Amino acid sequence: MALARTGFTLEIAPIATLHPHEETIEAHVDGVADQVGRDSVQRDPILVDAESRVVLDGMHRMAAFTKLKIERAVCCLVDYSSESVSLSRWARVYAAGDSDPLEALASVLGPLRRRKRPEAMAALEARECGVAGFSDDWGYLPQRGLGLDDTFVALRRLDLVAEKNGWERSFVPEEELRDPGHGLAVLVEKLNKADVLAAGRSGELFPCKTSMHALDPRPVAINFPVKDLNSASAAALMEKVPSSGGRLSPANFMYEGRRYKERLLFLDSD
Repeated sequence: MALARTGFTLEIAPIATLHPHEETIEAHVDGVADQVGRDSVQRDPILVDAESRVVLDGMHRMAAFTKLKIERAVCCLVDYSSESVSLSRWARVYAAGDSDPLEALASVLGPLRRRKRPEAMAALEARECGVAGFSDDWGYLPQRGLGLDDTFVALRRLDLVAEKNGWERSFVPEEELRDPGHGLAVLVEKLNKADVLAAGRSGELFPCKTSMHALDPRPVAINFPVKDLNSASAAALMEKVPSSGGRLSPANFMYEGRRYKERLLFLDSD
């Protein structure tokens, strides 16, 4: 039940056959479920590695569909090894108010090493420390390097500290990370595609909003009726995709409140 296009294949797939690689945020899942209930459509395909069936982008949509007892979803199947699919990271940014976020970071990571921001980022990219915090012109690294599993444990602990203290937590693409001022930005080490596939296959999931995937072009706005998903045919999927290929946006385009660095292929219009 597939429709091949240049760079990807569209398919209506059973959700039970898909494997998330990240945890979800309950409130976000509820919000997506409410939106699907209001709109009665699946707006965008779920991005999936064709070979492993690991979900690369769309964990919250997948969880919302499960909550709504929708058994199948429109998926965009890709060759994850292709250069058209890129992997980057989200940074966590904590607004701590009058609190000292570095004290909280030290309570999770132990004693910290302070380095100039470029030096700290270089250590992070070389996978020497696992995780780093950034505030003003400085980076803060753990005294000992952390493996990816220990890094994720620390990230979850820091989220709990932030929740306990009432800090505001936001997520920023790594390339848009700026000086958080009196807050704290936290970024994990450079990820690779093997890490993502291992998490999806094993079920040992990344913390929520850790990895970020881009597909150029990324198909969006298919707006498929959810009432038809559980029984739809390939022909029904073909009817939703314009014969001329859809409308292509420029890079760095705002869509549904998020800026996408890749080009978007709008499937709901010629």
